[in-house]
Amino acid sequence: MPSGFRTSCGNHLVKRIHAPSNLEFVRVVCVCEKRGGEAWKLAARRVPRCIRASEYLLVCPDEQVLGFRAITPACWVIRPESEFLGGRDKADFDKIGLYPGGVGWYLQQIVKLQAAVDSRLDVSGVVLIWDADTVPLRTLNFIDEDGRLIHFAGQERHLPYFETMDRMLGLRRQVDYSFIAQCLAVRVSWVREFAAAIENASAQELASAVFSQWQGRVKGGEFSEYEMLGNFAMSRHRDGMIKTDAPWIRDAGLAARPKAGGIWCNLLLGLLATKYCYASFERWHRPSLSGALGILRKTLHS
Repeated sequence: MPSGFRTSCGNHLVKRIHAPSNLEFVRVVCVCEKRGGEAWKLAARRVPRCIRASEYLLVCPDEQVLGFRAITPACWVIRPESEFLGGRDKADFDKIGLYPGGVGWYLQQIVKLQAAVDSRLDVSGVVLIWDADTVPLRTLNFIDEDGRLIHFAGQERHLPYFETMDRMLGLRRQVDYSFIAQCLAVRVSWVREFAAAIENASAQELASAVFSQWQGRVKGGEFSEYEMLGNFAMSRHRDGMIKTDAPWIRDAGLAARPKAGGIWCNLLLGLLATKYCYASFERWHRPSLSGALGILRKTLHS
């Protein structure tokens, strides 16, 4: 697509491919499959309104590209996951014999990383990895006045992630919080440096290197792209990063289903916006009265 191509997404005008100086990201990348479609429809509308970028990219399973085109605003570029897996697909990795759902869990993380090291991206650019079930509630800025990349903090502390990180890169945890916060802003050069370190240490390309580390002791949860990339970047580029304590919420799905245009969902998002920067609707959450009341208490009380 020509670099001067422009398209609209709601009231937002996007210039594709090369980010001019007044735009923050060269690419926002999301990965989704059809089970997350409802949350995605909501996120896909709001991300371009709240986050400035040259390109908004959704990667999905090859056979679902047409389905996502039907529910995604035109400003999003939609590409099949095989483009980021060297032509391979989920069936090729299924042969490894992981637990049910395990291959998909790893692949979506690998695809995010591959989309961030894409050779089509300017090496001086900044990419935002953004979870497809996460909805921004206000305009978000990820670069401070000194040019440092702002990252949000999570509360997870899952030991297998760090064991894998140590095995793959000899890297220890760099901070006392988690980088698992539904999004991460990172420079393209840092992600390429990260991928090269993994591939050089394992003598394998990125996807095979990650899958080779699965030890089967834990169902899922042995690799986190956010945790590993965040700690790697912090270990080498600490002066270029800064944490924000701005709040976000992960369990909005306990209060409402993510229905674009739904009255209750819109009311919930308006309420959450009074306190939080963004909200996630994880698909295993089920809304209930007790869940809604819990979210209400959490939001109204500091």
